[in-house]
Amino acid sequence: MAADVLQAFAAQRGQAVAARFRDFNYWRTDEQERQAREQLEVQRRSIDEEMTGALRELLGTDATPPPTDHQWRQAAWEQQLGFLPEEKRQKTVGLLFQNVEVDDRIRALADGRRTPESAEERQHVLAAYDVRRQEMTALLTPEEYLQVELAMSWTEFRAVFREWRAHDESLARLYATGQPDPGNDLVFAKIREALGDKRYEEYRSTWWK
Repeated sequence: MAADVLQAFAAQRGQAVAARFRDFNYWRTDEQERQAREQLEVQRRSIDEEMTGALRELLGTDATPPPTDHQWRQAAWEQQLGFLPEEKRQKTVGLLFQNVEVDDRIRALADGRRTPESAEERQHVLAAYDVRRQEMTALLTPEEYLQVELAMSWTEFRAVFREWRAHDESLARLYATGQPDPGNDLVFAKIREALGDKRYEEYRSTWWK
């Protein structure tokens, strides 16, 4: 019964998330993003409360509502990946769910947190990430894969996505093998070359302080 109630509110979750991403741009300011996140959170609480009320009407006031994190994440991913054909979108979402922990751990390595401590475990994370990428590239065209990486990446800027993505992946491998951090000078030089001096200075002063 709880699963049926969860499914009954899928459309409302989808509408709320669609509104969140409808006018989304990577270059929006932090304040605009904060407002958008807060608005979605208000809608999420309202929809979840309505769902809880419906569940308790059916099962009694002691009924414990099921967690909805998975459903909200699925709604967000399906919206962000709306450019994919339906079948590919569903398979891609499935792969993303299978690799949530892998993505979190590779991000931790890229951030320099070097978790887990064991070198063997760090190598295992890298291997799992390579498998994840191979599965994605087997499913998607190169253009689709790039769009998915842009949409789902923790790196926020389209104009410099390629450089930071390559840099982040390189850092993950360096940290995993205990090599020193080379710093950001090389990636900044590549970004300056890609953007030109004027846009690069705007990027550094606006986005990277």
